[in-house]
Amino acid sequence: MLLGRTAFAVEPVTPAETGEASAVVSAPAPATPAMVEEERVANRARDARIKALEEQLLQLNQRLANEKKVEAVPQVAAPSAVGTPAVSHWYDSLRLSAYAQTQLEFHQDSEDQLLAGQPLNQNRFLLRRGRVKIESKHRYAEFLLELDGNTVKGPAFGVQRAEVSVVYRGADAPNDKTPLLALTGGILLPAFGRQLQESPRERPFMERSLASRAFFPSEPDVGLQLSGTVGFFNYGVAVVNGEPAGQPAGFPLRDPNAAKDIIGRLGVLADVSGVVKAAGGVSLLNGTGTFRGTDGTKAVLAWNDFNEDGQINSSELTATPGSSPSRSSNFQRWAVGADADLVVKTALGNSELQAEVTVANNLDRNLFISDPITAGHDERQFGYYVALLQDVTKYGLLGVRYDYYDPRADLFGAKNGKVVPFKSSIKTISPLLGARLPDGIKLFVEWDLVRDHLATDDRGVPADRKNNVVTVRLQGEL
Repeated sequence: MLLGRTAFAVEPVTPAETGEASAVVSAPAPATPAMVEEERVANRARDARIKALEEQLLQLNQRLANEKKVEAVPQVAAPSAVGTPAVSHWYDSLRLSAYAQTQLEFHQDSEDQLLAGQPLNQNRFLLRRGRVKIESKHRYAEFLLELDGNTVKGPAFGVQRAEVSVVYRGADAPNDKTPLLALTGGILLPAFGRQLQESPRERPFMERSLASRAFFPSEPDVGLQLSGTVGFFNYGVAVVNGEPAGQPAGFPLRDPNAAKDIIGRLGVLADVSGVVKAAGGVSLLNGTGTFRGTDGTKAVLAWNDFNEDGQINSSELTATPGSSPSRSSNFQRWAVGADADLVVKTALGNSELQAEVTVANNLDRNLFISDPITAGHDERQFGYYVALLQDVTKYGLLGVRYDYYDPRADLFGAKNGKVVPFKSSIKTISPLLGARLPDGIKLFVEWDLVRDHLATDDRGVPADRKNNVVTVRLQGEL
């Protein structure tokens, strides 16, 4: 780059050195100061152009390198410090959610009295559910813990769900994808029908249908479940103790017999079109219940001083003979169910139709508790419900549900000398009005119109019990 900057002369070469004829080589004229300065200016301009080109080349190379990095790694975590790579923590995958349902109830059959030390008044405020759920999803595992607090029967707090799952989501599937295969153990929700799987947080109606609450006093049970989703199909098969939480009799979350209940459901969920979504399934339950035996008793002699004279008379003595102990006995129980759900998008919002039907044998564990050992025969149950929900924009909701349950579906009695079916069915019509407010606030009002045969009139004829219920619920969630 410094060519032409120095002027030099060529010395003459003698004939002896070249072997040629003598010649005289004259030196070029020396460079003038003006020529030297002009050469220097030209060199500086050339150096400036080269430096500018080198800077442009460096910028282009950096841009190309950055583009290749972005293509190779779509998401790169920012370093926590210069030269230090980002570190993932165990709590990065945790997800926390919570909701609370506080409500005011008005019961037509409420009384300001006590029975066995418990109030018969049900016109009250209560916390129906206050739940906190913590879950964590990983590539091959899921963890879930849900805690519940309520004041239904006084202040209570406990574990609603506690699940540990080994999952397979497919090759290179994200952690939030529904597993193709999941093996879950702990306090879980068995796969039977649609209501047992539906979260009370999302359910618009106050409670599950009467038949569902009779068969499953509370949703969770302890056991092991295999479940997953493959294409349009979803499935679940659970082996559980068969003693759900919340039942008034029996052994909640324990098992008095070695046999386990098997519960399974096969369902389908599909988008029929851009505005129609359909779901449904069939469910089965096969299990073993236990009749509680009784302890033996001794003979008892009782004296009642009817005339209050302090003297024992033979007419005031009563003898109660002793009884032999009775052994506990097992009995078989089963249930078959089917459910359907159809959602159609309309101009006002979603229109949804829900339906479920269940036929069961010796399965009532909450309302009319099945006892085929004492009755001497199996007790058949039948229940179904149909519900219609209509969104009114994204803020309003209208709904109605018809609920039918017969705890003695094949029980017969005598009337006018003829054998006729004995009516013990309970029918409930539940209109619903709801509002979805900003920031996760929901307000619902439900009126349960109950028709049953649980009371008698002055003539002793079965009559409606007059036990309608109005419930106002305020729900908040995060």
